[in-house]
Amino acid sequence: MDIDFTNIYDGINIGVSLTGGLVKVLVAIILFAIVFYSFMFILKFRVLQDTIDISSKNISKLIVGANLIVSLIGSILAFILILL
Repeated sequence: MDIDFTNIYDGINIGVSLTGGLVKVLVAIILFAIVFYSFMFILKFRVLQDTIDISSKNISKLIVGANLIVSLIGSILAFILILL
């Protein structure tokens, strides 16, 4: 009674292309959520600025803008690297 264990697993197909595509879609959704959060952070900051008397220095606006730009560029670069 010879059993060849190497032939048992020949018919099993995990579907690597489907799994890779699913991972890419999930990562794209996460990156979109990060950029969306940055936009919402700007809106939250503007509401807070209207509600509470925050000093009118441009340093806070610069920090919020830099946060948006860094997250946008980082998300785009990460998405490009994932697609490659």
